[in-house]
Amino acid sequence: MMDIDRAMPGRRPGLETDFSRYQRKKRLFLICLVPTLGLSALFSLGSGSADIPPSEVCRILWCDLTGGVYDPGGVAGFILKEFRLPRVLMGILAGMALGCAGAVMQVVLRNPLADPYILGISSAAGFGASLAIVAGIGFLPGTYMVMGNAFVFSLLASGMILAISGRHGASPQAMILTGMALLFFFQALTTLLQYFGDADAVKAAVFW
Repeated sequence: MMDIDRAMPGRRPGLETDFSRYQRKKRLFLICLVPTLGLSALFSLGSGSADIPPSEVCRILWCDLTGGVYDPGGVAGFILKEFRLPRVLMGILAGMALGCAGAVMQVVLRNPLADPYILGISSAAGFGASLAIVAGIGFLPGTYMVMGNAFVFSLLASGMILAISGRHGASPQAMILTGMALLFFFQALTTLLQYFGDADAVKAAVFW
Protein backbone atom coordinates (compact mmCIF):
# COMPACT_ATOMS: atom_id res chain seq x y z
CA MET A 1 0.00 0.00 0.00
CA MET A 2 2.81 2.40 0.92
CA ASP A 3 4.68 1.57 -2.29
CA ILE A 4 1.64 2.51 -4.37
CA ASP A 5 1.20 5.78 -2.49
CA ARG A 6 4.88 6.64 -2.95
CA ALA A 7 4.81 5.78 -6.65
CA MET A 8 1.91 8.21 -7.20
CA PRO A 9 2.70 11.51 -5.46
CA GLY A 10 -0.70 13.04 -6.21
CA ARG A 11 -2.52 10.15 -4.62
CA ARG A 12 -3.92 10.60 -1.14
CA PRO A 13 -2.40 8.10 1.34
CA GLY A 14 -4.82 5.37 2.39
CA LEU A 15 -7.16 5.91 -0.55
CA GLU A 16 -7.49 2.18 -1.24
CA THR A 17 -8.32 1.55 2.42
CA ASP A 18 -11.04 4.19 2.39
CA PHE A 19 -12.49 2.79 -0.82
CA SER A 20 -12.52 -0.75 0.56
CA ARG A 21 -14.25 0.47 3.70
CA TYR A 22 -16.82 2.29 1.56
CA GLN A 23 -17.44 -0.85 -0.50
CA ARG A 24 -17.96 -2.93 2.65
CA LYS A 25 -20.51 -0.43 3.94
CA LYS A 26 -22.40 -0.56 0.66
CA ARG A 27 -22.50 -4.37 0.67
CA LEU A 28 -23.69 -4.40 4.29
CA PHE A 29 -26.39 -1.88 3.42
CA LEU A 30 -27.59 -4.00 0.48
CA ILE A 31 -27.62 -7.13 2.64
CA CYS A 32 -29.77 -5.32 5.20
CA LEU A 33 -32.19 -4.27 2.47
CA VAL A 34 -32.98 -7.88 1.49
CA PRO A 35 -34.94 -8.78 4.67
CA THR A 36 -36.52 -5.33 4.56
CA LEU A 37 -37.81 -6.10 1.07
CA GLY A 38 -39.17 -9.44 2.28
CA LEU A 39 -40.99 -7.82 5.20
CA SER A 40 -42.42 -5.13 2.93
CA ALA A 41 -43.67 -7.76 0.48
CA LEU A 42 -45.22 -9.75 3.33
CA PHE A 43 -46.95 -6.63 4.63
CA SER A 44 -48.25 -5.78 1.14
CA LEU A 45 -49.61 -9.30 0.65
CA GLY A 46 -51.56 -9.14 3.88
CA SER A 47 -52.80 -5.56 3.72
CA GLY A 48 -55.81 -4.34 1.81
CA SER A 49 -59.59 -4.24 1.95
CA ALA A 50 -59.45 -7.81 3.27
CA ASP A 51 -56.64 -8.12 5.81
CA ILE A 52 -54.80 -11.46 5.92
CA PRO A 53 -52.56 -12.25 8.92
CA PRO A 54 -48.85 -12.70 8.09
CA SER A 55 -48.88 -16.25 9.46
CA GLU A 56 -51.73 -17.17 7.11
CA VAL A 57 -49.92 -15.54 4.18
CA CYS A 58 -46.83 -17.64 4.91
CA ARG A 59 -48.90 -20.84 5.18
CA ILE A 60 -50.66 -20.19 1.87
CA LEU A 61 -47.38 -19.45 0.07
CA TRP A 62 -45.69 -22.48 1.61
CA CYS A 63 -48.51 -24.81 0.61
CA ASP A 64 -48.49 -23.36 -2.89
CA LEU A 65 -44.71 -23.90 -3.23
CA THR A 66 -44.76 -27.44 -1.83
CA GLY A 67 -47.86 -28.53 -3.73
CA GLY A 68 -50.01 -28.78 -0.63
CA VAL A 69 -53.62 -27.71 -0.30
CA TYR A 70 -54.55 -24.97 2.11
CA ASP A 71 -58.19 -23.98 2.50
CA PRO A 72 -59.13 -24.55 -1.16
CA GLY A 73 -62.58 -23.06 -0.71
CA GLY A 74 -61.38 -19.99 1.22
CA VAL A 75 -61.27 -16.46 -0.10
CA ALA A 76 -57.86 -15.60 1.39
CA GLY A 77 -55.92 -17.90 -0.94
CA PHE A 78 -57.81 -16.65 -3.98
CA ILE A 79 -57.19 -12.99 -3.11
CA LEU A 80 -53.55 -13.63 -2.35
CA LYS A 81 -52.64 -15.66 -5.44
CA GLU A 82 -54.88 -14.01 -8.02
CA PHE A 83 -54.59 -10.34 -7.09
CA ARG A 84 -51.92 -9.39 -4.58
CA LEU A 85 -49.04 -11.75 -5.34
CA PRO A 86 -48.77 -10.84 -9.06
CA ARG A 87 -48.84 -7.13 -8.20
CA VAL A 88 -46.19 -7.45 -5.51
CA LEU A 89 -43.91 -9.51 -7.76
CA MET A 90 -44.40 -7.07 -10.63
CA GLY A 91 -43.61 -4.16 -8.31
CA ILE A 92 -40.37 -5.83 -7.19
CA LEU A 93 -39.32 -6.56 -10.78
CA ALA A 94 -40.23 -3.05 -11.91
CA GLY A 95 -38.24 -1.55 -9.04
CA MET A 96 -35.21 -3.66 -9.93
CA ALA A 97 -35.46 -2.63 -13.58
CA LEU A 98 -35.81 1.05 -12.70
CA GLY A 99 -32.87 0.85 -10.32
CA CYS A 100 -30.63 -0.71 -12.97
CA ALA A 101 -31.77 1.81 -15.58
CA GLY A 102 -31.09 4.70 -13.22
CA ALA A 103 -27.64 3.39 -12.35
CA VAL A 104 -26.75 3.02 -16.04
CA MET A 105 -28.04 6.52 -16.81
CA GLN A 106 -26.01 8.06 -13.99
CA VAL A 107 -22.85 6.28 -15.12
CA VAL A 108 -23.32 7.25 -18.77
CA LEU A 109 -24.03 10.90 -17.97
CA ARG A 110 -21.47 11.00 -15.13
CA ASN A 111 -24.05 12.71 -12.96
CA PRO A 112 -25.52 11.20 -9.78
CA LEU A 113 -28.66 13.34 -10.27
CA ALA A 114 -29.42 12.08 -13.79
CA ASP A 115 -32.97 10.87 -14.38
CA PRO A 116 -35.40 10.45 -17.32
CA TYR A 117 -36.72 13.97 -16.77
CA ILE A 118 -33.35 15.52 -17.56
CA LEU A 119 -33.16 13.70 -20.90
CA GLY A 120 -36.76 14.46 -21.88
CA ILE A 121 -37.73 10.79 -21.96
CA SER A 122 -40.49 11.26 -19.39
CA SER A 123 -41.94 14.25 -21.21
CA ALA A 124 -41.96 12.25 -24.46
CA ALA A 125 -43.79 9.40 -22.72
CA GLY A 126 -46.25 11.93 -21.28
CA PHE A 127 -46.92 13.34 -24.73
CA GLY A 128 -47.53 9.86 -26.12
CA ALA A 129 -50.00 9.12 -23.35
CA SER A 130 -51.75 12.47 -23.83
CA LEU A 131 -51.97 11.80 -27.56
CA ALA A 132 -53.79 8.54 -26.85
CA ILE A 133 -56.07 9.95 -24.15
CA VAL A 134 -56.95 13.31 -25.69
CA ALA A 135 -56.82 12.61 -29.43
CA GLY A 136 -57.42 8.85 -29.41
CA ILE A 137 -54.38 8.23 -31.61
CA GLY A 138 -52.26 5.24 -30.70
CA PHE A 139 -50.00 2.49 -31.96
CA LEU A 140 -51.80 -0.29 -30.08
CA PRO A 141 -55.57 -0.79 -29.91
CA GLY A 142 -57.75 -1.14 -26.86
CA THR A 143 -56.56 -0.81 -23.29
CA TYR A 144 -52.87 -0.89 -24.30
CA MET A 145 -53.07 2.30 -26.36
CA VAL A 146 -51.88 4.65 -23.59
CA MET A 147 -49.05 2.39 -22.42
CA GLY A 148 -48.02 1.62 -26.00
CA ASN A 149 -47.84 5.29 -26.92
CA ALA A 150 -45.82 6.14 -23.82
CA PHE A 151 -43.37 3.32 -24.56
CA VAL A 152 -42.98 4.15 -28.25
CA PHE A 153 -42.43 7.87 -27.68
CA SER A 154 -39.92 7.20 -24.89
CA LEU A 155 -38.00 5.00 -27.33
CA LEU A 156 -38.28 7.74 -29.95
CA ALA A 157 -36.81 10.30 -27.54
CA SER A 158 -33.98 7.94 -26.61
CA GLY A 159 -33.18 7.36 -30.28
CA MET A 160 -33.18 11.08 -31.00
CA ILE A 161 -30.80 11.70 -28.11
CA LEU A 162 -28.40 9.05 -29.34
CA ALA A 163 -28.61 10.25 -32.95
CA ILE A 164 -28.12 13.97 -32.21
CA SER A 165 -25.51 13.63 -29.47
CA GLY A 166 -23.65 10.99 -31.50
CA ARG A 167 -22.61 13.67 -33.97
CA HIS A 168 -20.84 15.48 -31.13
CA GLY A 169 -19.01 12.47 -29.78
CA ALA A 170 -21.90 11.37 -27.51
CA SER A 171 -20.44 13.33 -24.62
CA PRO A 172 -22.50 13.70 -21.43
CA GLN A 173 -22.83 17.45 -22.06
CA ALA A 174 -24.23 16.89 -25.55
CA MET A 175 -26.68 14.26 -24.31
CA ILE A 176 -27.95 16.49 -21.49
CA LEU A 177 -28.38 19.51 -23.76
CA THR A 178 -30.20 17.38 -26.34
CA GLY A 179 -32.40 15.94 -23.61
CA MET A 180 -33.29 19.38 -22.27
CA ALA A 181 -34.27 20.50 -25.78
CA LEU A 182 -36.48 17.43 -26.18
CA LEU A 183 -37.95 18.05 -22.73
CA PHE A 184 -39.25 21.51 -23.65
CA PHE A 185 -40.28 20.35 -27.13
CA PHE A 186 -42.52 17.53 -25.92
CA GLN A 187 -43.84 19.64 -23.06
CA ALA A 188 -44.89 22.28 -25.58
CA LEU A 189 -46.61 19.64 -27.72
CA THR A 190 -48.41 18.26 -24.66
CA THR A 191 -49.60 21.73 -23.65
CA LEU A 192 -50.82 22.43 -27.19
CA LEU A 193 -52.67 19.11 -27.27
CA GLN A 194 -54.33 19.79 -23.93
CA TYR A 195 -55.35 23.29 -25.02
CA PHE A 196 -57.46 21.96 -27.90
CA GLY A 197 -58.64 18.82 -26.10
CA ASP A 198 -61.85 18.01 -24.28
CA ALA A 199 -61.98 18.96 -20.60
CA ASP A 200 -62.60 15.42 -19.35
CA ALA A 201 -59.87 13.99 -21.58
CA VAL A 202 -57.41 16.66 -20.45
CA LYS A 203 -58.24 15.88 -16.84
CA ALA A 204 -57.57 12.17 -17.44
CA ALA A 205 -54.29 12.98 -19.20
CA VAL A 206 -53.08 15.23 -16.38
CA PHE A 207 -54.05 12.62 -13.82
CA TRP A 208 -52.08 9.98 -15.77
